[in-house]
Formats: sequence, structure tokens, C-alpha cells
Amino acid sequence: MKPILSIHIPKTAGSSFYRVLKANYPEQISESLRREHVEEMKKKGESLRQYLGAHCRVVHGHVTAREALDMIRREEPLVIAFFRDPADRVISNYCYFIDLLKNPEQKQQNPAVYEINKHRIHESIYEYAEMEENRNVMSKYLEPLRPGELFFCGLTEQYAQDVGMLATRLGWQHKAVERINVKGHLRREYVKETQDLRFFLRKMNADDVALYKEVLTLRKQG
Repeated sequence: MKPILSIHIPKTAGSSFYRVLKANYPEQISESLRREHVEEMKKKGESLRQYLGAHCRVVHGHVTAREALDMIRREEPLVIAFFRDPADRVISNYCYFIDLLKNPEQKQQNPAVYEINKHRIHESIYEYAEMEENRNVMSKYLEPLRPGELFFCGLTEQYAQDVGMLATRLGWQHKAVERINVKGHLRREYVKETQDLRFFLRKMNADDVALYKEVLTLRKQG
């Protein structure tokens, strides 16, 4: 089979999509890569393929296209990524971050992240969104690729429909479309959404706004 690279941009239904991939490629898929895996890979001076081993034909996780560039160039995998309205993605990421700092269960699951960031528990979404590390995340994950170079550009807003399309294209037997880690109640608890806030988030993420428009245009063209 042709290898698959699923780039999991944070808060774009990647955890749900990993379950679909694992159901269809149980013996060939990597674990869902977190950033600490990628940092370990870099410390070892290994390429993504060296780090994972030849048996992993389906790779999924928080790895950027640039970090996977050697695999992309050598193996020409089917590259898949899901995208999301930039303002919605930042709000979701902020709520996840604050919940990690406030929720005892989340703290236990991510103790290292909690210890590093616990002083930020009262950080507003405006402060969070101004930080360079939280700006234009979709663009940073995709560089140096453009949407037209991907095998499939999915939309988080149309997750079920898009998984169905992929299932047809790739001949999947399993195409469960349930979403996990959907916590809309956190938005009501941690963020007061206004037009001014959405304008601010789009301004802070101008590259992602342009990228998202490019994805939408590409999909309309078929």
C-alpha cells in the first residue's frame, strides 16, 4: 500500500480521525504522535522514518510537514490534513489549554505540561492569542506545502462528510464518524465570544485566514 501521512493540526478533530485510521490500518499505523515524540526524534537526530521504523506505513500525529519532509520527498505518501475556521480553532485550543490547568483529571493526564504552564491559569484569550507560538498554527504545520499538494484537505466543520469521502476514495471498510474531545461547553465557560474577539483572532492569524480561504477555494474547484 502507498504510505499515508496524516498531519494532525491541533483542534481539528485529529483524535477522532486517528481512530478511523487505526480501525482501517491496525497493523501498519504509528501511535498518535505528540510533540514530545517529535522532540525526542530531533534529539536523536533521526528522520521521521528512522524514528518510527519501516513497518509504520500510516503516520498520524502532531508532526509538521517540514519535520516529515524527508518522508514526503522519498516516499511520496498520501498527505492528509484537516483544517478549521482559524478563529474557532484558536478558541478551541485556548479552552483546551485553560481546562488542562483547571481540571484535576486533565492535570493528571498531562502533568509535565501542567507544571510548565500552571502560572498561566488566569491568562485571557487575548493574551493567549497574542503569543507567537499560538498564531498561524495551521500555516506552521503545513509549511512548506500548499493545500493543492495534499492528497486530501478535510474540513473539521464537515468532518463526517469528509471521512465518508475519504472512505470511498481509499476503500475503507471502517468509517466511524463519531467525534471525541468535543467540549463545546468549555467555550461558554471560558470565553465570551463577540465579533470584536473574532476580528482580533483573525487579525492575529492572518496567514491562517488566507490558508483557510485557499482550502475552501480548492474544495469548490473539486
